[in-house]
Amino acid sequence: MTQDTVTVTPAIMRERIPAFSDTTKYPDALLENMIETAICYVTDKNRWPMRDKYRVQAICLMAAHLLTLRDRMNQNGNAGTVGAVAGASVGNVSISMVQPPNQSQYEYWMNLTGYGSELLRLLAIFANGGLYWGGSYETVLR
Repeated sequence: MTQDTVTVTPAIMRERIPAFSDTTKYPDALLENMIETAICYVTDKNRWPMRDKYRVQAICLMAAHLLTLRDRMNQNGNAGTVGAVAGASVGNVSISMVQPPNQSQYEYWMNLTGYGSELLRLLAIFANGGLYWGGSYETVLR
C-alpha cells in the first residue's frame, strides 16, 4: 500500500543527486531547509499520476535547482543577479539581462539550471489532459 506522503531526507537527496554529497559544503541543515522549500513547489502528497520514487525525484530536483541558484547568487559576493546576462559595463555600473526565451517566467526560471530543466521534463511526462474511461458521448446518451 502506498503512503499518503513521500519522505525526502538529506541522505536520500545525496544518493539521488551526488553533486550535493559534500557534507561540509552542503550540511544536513541546509539540505533539510532546501527540501522543505522544494516541497512548497512540488508537494510531498503522494498523488496520482506522479507517485512514490518519481515524486521523491521531483522534490530532489527542485531542491537541487534551488541550491544551485543559491550557490550562483553567493558566488563572488553577487547576492542578487541570476540569469543570462546580455550586457554589462563597469563605469556607472550597468547590467542588462536576456529576455526569457521561454513561454513563461516559470519556464525561464526553471531553465536557469540543469536540475530545473530536468524537473520540467519529468513533470511533462506526468502531465496529462484528463482521464478517458471508455465509451463515447453517443453511447452514454442512449
